[in-house]
Amino acid sequence: TTHRLMHPRPLSCPGRTSRSFIRPLVPGDVPLLFETATEHATELSWRYFGTSVSLEAFAQRLWEDVHFQQVVCRRSTGEPTALVQLLRPSYRHGTVQLAMLVLRPYRTAVIPFEGLLLFLEQTFYRFPFRKIYAETSEMSFGAFRSGANRIFEVEGLLKDHEWHCDRYWSTMI
Repeated sequence: TTHRLMHPRPLSCPGRTSRSFIRPLVPGDVPLLFETATEHATELSWRYFGTSVSLEAFAQRLWEDVHFQQVVCRRSTGEPTALVQLLRPSYRHGTVQLAMLVLRPYRTAVIPFEGLLLFLEQTFYRFPFRKIYAETSEMSFGAFRSGANRIFEVEGLLKDHEWHCDRYWSTMI
């Protein structure tokens, strides 16, 4: 993904759309994010990949390997809908990894993904990255498949790479 693909020019009101806005993570967000990250539907696909983590460790690790992160909020209510993170930047190569945690009521809504576009726009405005990499397992790829070759490219496949639910799954990059 490059900035040219996202928006040809900055939005008239940076960090805001008609339905969403992004803001920094605050301590009050941690319990809700912890609940989402550790529920069964999410725990296998987000940063901890099924391992157990306490609330205290989760709060400490929210900044582990993180370069930049924002909370996507619903504009009408201000309630959080997702957390978007840039991880492990490589300034030498101009790359960084993306992680996104979407809260349960918003998993099929457009608001978190509008916020993701705002986040990506700010990322390319603030930092000299040329590529943002995201990884997803074959098990979760169906949620993103419609964007393949339109919004993003699958550049790599790690065959039978991750163990979940009694089998190995491939990882798409």
